[in-house]
Amino acid sequence: TFGQPAAGMWPPEGAVSEAAVDLFGSRGVRWLATDEEILKRSLDRDPTLDERSRPWSRAGVSVFFRDHLLSDQIGFVYSRWPRATAVRHFVDSLRGIADAREGDGDALVLVALDGENAWEYYPDGGYPFLDELYGAIEDADFIVPTTLSEWLDRQGPGEELRKIATGSWIGGNLETWIGDPVKNRAWSLLASTWQH
Repeated sequence: TFGQPAAGMWPPEGAVSEAAVDLFGSRGVRWLATDEEILKRSLDRDPTLDERSRPWSRAGVSVFFRDHLLSDQIGFVYSRWPRATAVRHFVDSLRGIADAREGDGDALVLVALDGENAWEYYPDGGYPFLDELYGAIEDADFIVPTTLSEWLDRQGPGEELRKIATGSWIGGNLETWIGDPVKNRAWSLLASTWQH
């Protein structure tokens, strides 16, 4: 479709596991994006701001961890705010992150969200908000938009991560898909279908 293989992806709900990362890596996927809660669970501690501001490597795949708060602001909060206020808050939040960093060099702030969640709540499907947001990002002298592949080309694959926790952006686990009687029944039917 795009004339070249996909270099990376945001898996559904940002869900990852050791097995999934291994599978993606074996298929040539260069990078994955998931939530910073997965990084916290993978490190068994709260990551520093500098640790959240770069990718990590696992099984030959670079794993980027999104800024949970900023991503959720776009996904669930800014649609209820005046557009100019929301855009200003986003840029000011990025400025605060830039000012708080202690490390040298560039820092990455990844904003990622499931594409279907947010836009039905914004006026005109979010187009005016995104247009104003992109304009503000272009005008900010401290923000340089990039793709994750471009980041890896400049900065490298990231430090090796000892393990990667299983989970998604929703609570850092997979509970959104398991535990509910209806969902459990659906998984049983899927397993039965698969076995036949």
